Amino acid sequence: MTMSTSTDPNNNSVEVIAQLKAWLQGHGVSLDHFGIHYYGPDQGHGVVAAKAFVQGEHTLDIPFRLTMNVHSALSSDLAPLFASEAGTLADVEILALHLMYEKHKGVASFWAPSLPATFDTPIFWNDDQFAALQGTNVSLLAAMMKQQIVADYTSVHSPLFQKYPALFRTPSPTMQEYKWALSVIWSRAFGITRGGEYLQVLCPAMDMFNHDVLLNRPLDDFIVFNEQAQVRNLDEDVAQLEASALSHQLTFALQVRIEDKQVLEQSIATLAKWKAYLLDHPTDSLVYPPRDCPM
Repeated sequence: MTMSTSTDPNNNSVEVIAQLKAWLQGHGVSLDHFGIHYYGPDQGHGVVAAKAFVQGEHTLDIPFRLTMNVHSALSSDLAPLFASEAGTLADVEILALHLMYEKHKGVASFWAPSLPATFDTPIFWNDDQFAALQGTNVSLLAAMMKQQIVADYTSVHSPLFQKYPALFRTPSPTMQEYKWALSVIWSRAFGITRGGEYLQVLCPAMDMFNHDVLLNRPLDDFIVFNEQAQVRNLDEDVAQLEASALSHQLTFALQVRIEDKQVLEQSIATLAKWKAYLLDHPTDSLVYPPRDCPM
């Protein structure tokens, strides 16, 4: 998967890559068998293998503390908000708030080197660009997504920004930044079960590995969280992991697919699955992705 990373897509690519590598290596991540490459403004940055991996081979360790998830959100600067609003926010909205807040912190954010800067998907296009999709399934479904984003921002996030002005810089996060946060989650988050709890995590470096966009199984099918070793195990086409003795590590042993895939191509595959789900469940509310949708 390749997409722009760091705080500004116009920054010198060499500097962006150096910052990300320094941040990862400074927290004990070994990148001996990987490179981070820049593929241009349309595709951004991606991680590539520097050697051939055998399926099942141990390849990469990422400390859990480097991931973003609801627990890192609940212990962040936004802790007072989440404590006051306990039980009223869905996990995806908690993570979206977490992302928007960290984006506003800029380079002061702990996760700044790993955060993507931009996305080039239909929900960000202007009216003229979007009109080129007229008559396609992508146009229909992206329009529905945009409507839901506006509704959720207006009903959920805007009131919170007004209710907790001391926590959010002026101006408060915008609709575009909410779109950005959701795009980070939709494109990068992996699901794990940890302590009996389903948890979405944003894992630096791993979220830049390529994967087969034509897989017809949800990504969670490839992920198992080892409770004792505190690792996530991935298998089959996307990746293959072996257990690690390292405590509190997310361990990845990936059979890497080095493919240059357009972000739009990934969006089309995802939207097609959503359409099929909605056709089978026409009474579901327009929440993206639907809770039981096989994304």
